[in-house]
Amino acid sequence: MKVISWIVIGLIALIIGIGTVKNRKEKRGAPKEVCSWLTPQTTIGELLRRDKRVQPILQSFGLHCVGCASAGMESIEQAAMVHDLDGEALMSALREFYGEKE
Repeated sequence: MKVISWIVIGLIALIIGIGTVKNRKEKRGAPKEVCSWLTPQTTIGELLRRDKRVQPILQSFGLHCVGCASAGMESIEQAAMVHDLDGEALMSALREFYGEKE
């Protein structure tokens, strides 16, 4: 009977231990994934749909019309060209925001 009790206690401890490790990993946060979807052809609308917190970055580059109709269809590359911006600097800032290493 004692052996079975220790086995049950061991199994409970193992289950609790696994849950604790899982919770610790969740609290630390998952590593940021590489943004394979983030290209110069990505639309401004897609950027905003994925994360609205990107709006201040766009505005800091002079893209104040993030709510206009053309922003939904305009790519990062097109927006940089139309607004006479440095597209590489804009892409670099967006990659940094999303945690991608260049």
